[in-house]
Amino acid sequence: MRPAATRAALSNRVQIRRALGATIVSVLLLTVAVGPIAAAGQATSKASPWTKAPSRTVSRSHIASAKMAGELAVGMPRAAQQKPLPLRSVKISRPRTAAPTLLPKRSASTALAPTIVSAPDLEIASQFDGLNTNQGGDFQPPDPWVAINSTYVVQVVNSEARISNRLGTEISSLPTWALFALPSGQFDSDARVIWDATHGRWIASSLSFNGDSSSNYLNLAVSDGIDPTAGWATYNFSYDTPSVSFFPDYPSVASSNDKIVLTDDLFDGETSDFYGADVFAITWSSILGGASLVGGECYNTDFSHPRAAQVLSSSSDVHLIMEALSDGGQWYSRLNGIDPCVNDIDFTDLGTSFQAPPAPRQSPGDTLFDTVTGTPAIDQRPTDAVWQSGQLWWVSTFPVSYDGGATTNDAVAIWHATTASSGPATPEAAEFINAGDGIDDFMGGIGLTKNGTLVVVYSESTSSTFISLHANQIPPGGSLGTPLHLDDGDASYIGERWGDYAGVAMDPTGYGSVWATHEVPDVDGTWRTDVVRLVGDNDLPSLPGIAVPSIVIPTTLGSSVPVRLSWSAAADVSTNVARYEVQQSIDSSGFDGIGSTTGLSIVRQLNINHNYVFQVRAIDAIGNVGPWRVSSTFHPYLYQTSGTVFTGTWSSQTATAYSGGSTKYASVAGRYATFTATTARAIAFVTTKASSRGSFKVYVDGVYKTTISTYATTSKYRQVVYQFNWTTPGTHKIKIYVVGTAGHPRVDVDAFVVLR
Repeated sequence: MRPAATRAALSNRVQIRRALGATIVSVLLLTVAVGPIAAAGQATSKASPWTKAPSRTVSRSHIASAKMAGELAVGMPRAAQQKPLPLRSVKISRPRTAAPTLLPKRSASTALAPTIVSAPDLEIASQFDGLNTNQGGDFQPPDPWVAINSTYVVQVVNSEARISNRLGTEISSLPTWALFALPSGQFDSDARVIWDATHGRWIASSLSFNGDSSSNYLNLAVSDGIDPTAGWATYNFSYDTPSVSFFPDYPSVASSNDKIVLTDDLFDGETSDFYGADVFAITWSSILGGASLVGGECYNTDFSHPRAAQVLSSSSDVHLIMEALSDGGQWYSRLNGIDPCVNDIDFTDLGTSFQAPPAPRQSPGDTLFDTVTGTPAIDQRPTDAVWQSGQLWWVSTFPVSYDGGATTNDAVAIWHATTASSGPATPEAAEFINAGDGIDDFMGGIGLTKNGTLVVVYSESTSSTFISLHANQIPPGGSLGTPLHLDDGDASYIGERWGDYAGVAMDPTGYGSVWATHEVPDVDGTWRTDVVRLVGDNDLPSLPGIAVPSIVIPTTLGSSVPVRLSWSAAADVSTNVARYEVQQSIDSSGFDGIGSTTGLSIVRQLNINHNYVFQVRAIDAIGNVGPWRVSSTFHPYLYQTSGTVFTGTWSSQTATAYSGGSTKYASVAGRYATFTATTARAIAFVTTKASSRGSFKVYVDGVYKTTISTYATTSKYRQVVYQFNWTTPGTHKIKIYVVGTAGHPRVDVDAFVVLR
């Protein structure tokens, strides 16, 4: 039974759980011992009081199949419930710097900073439509997010998750309330999902609330394995207490070697009073162990908007960026254990501040500003943070001016710090994306490639243009590169909120690519999303392996023989090979293209007594072409009986149906025929299949390989039923040994095909 604090009403959720054979248990989250942060070893003397959060009651459930849950949820729709608007931002007392960043007047096409490290420009490797307003339950903003592994792409927006393959073909979709096993009356928001390659699991998080925010949850879902359409374990952490129904707004999620970390802004759900930055850690060992969860949760009244940086290289630490309530200052800390009250260390004042940006402009002369709440569509919050190999990046929207502060524009601010194994973070120079005066660039999402290149996607608009989607990159040690245009909005956006973030995920295949999602206005003024693979790659694919031929079986022999050409994969460090191009030359003629394949083989019909040469090259996802690998010369020959030694008595029979008009056959067990070929790359055996034919054993170079039956209810002539091939040519023997099958013992030796 669920405890009363998490409410008993399950409604249609019970139906789904019963249909899937789900189990529901209740456990009490165990928090480790907590206490104030010690002053010793801190990077600053600033007091950072932590308050131990109440022990959370957690309802744990399991869905056996996300795909089935999505199918069942189709018949159990829930009405959408907008996230309460007053909780989206925290007011700070006074910005640290009153004036916006001042930039020189320049043209819209001029980059903000020159590239100082050579890097290939970003390119689109693939792009497909993501979820839209109708599919996402008419929430605004959509909070689009994406995660990727070597097989699947998982995109989430508010109220819907879609699982696709890497080509964009939808496999399954489900409402996020079904994924997070929410009880009836609960509505979810701010869903995120990440892929944890270390543990081979998908991790998703969200917040949820009832109609008046008097009963609220922070939700965590962890997949059973690499397939997101299969099972998930879900944990619903109740934020209700006897005195306050806390609201865990604007959550983020990160996963390290030993823990999952959730963060949020902690509010009173009914009064909107702000309590502080909330940090919640859970051990991987307790999640994988399936018993009571082990972790800790604390909130800090000095800070807001905590972002747990995605951990993109091996580490147990989780790095945090927060905003100081007193002056908007940017602060860093490191969670190197489970208990935020004592393990959140190395607090560092980074010496910069978040600043409130102006409302973005769009055609026709409209600003994205909510007149009801008096807030713009965006604010100063850090929208994401990522960490890899000692490099920490985070992003926010920031005001910039070209006229001494008389007017301001939105810019995407990309902040950077270097972290060590211990001690404070060292802030590095920030980059600002702003195409020029009168142009707003806002709501950036960031991610890192495996080779350490930072990729940012962002929105751009002016008072005379619709909101469009762009991307850029910062290579290791370098500056912003050339912007890449991704998509244009189709209309003026009718909503008044944008974001609240955009997802960029490291691609685990290849060192130079990420997957990203963001929103643009749809034709009716609502939102739609793109999912795009972005690549920075000027590396050429390596040579593929030398093509090795084999004769395709079973087949019917004609004037040609089907030959499969197989090669080992080429390497492409940055992007990975997308396809292989194949050309052939016949009888010393020039090479002609014969097609391409995403696989490592191709089948061609080779005419008997002709010479063939093939060449293969690899092409990566953005069209970089590798060198040709040229094969040896292949020549198929047909042998009737020459080269064959028959042991015992074999009879002959003539008919036009046989290869060459005749065949040799035997019906007595123990008789055999031995065929010898020199410089052979492959040898295939041709026989007859019929109701009077039986089985034979095959020996290759004196070694038994298999037994083959030639019995068939209808007669079939010139059947290629067996082949053996070698990587290099040589002299080889194949022996056909008659088994003497009772009732139909005959075996025909019609011909042999040799590929030299």
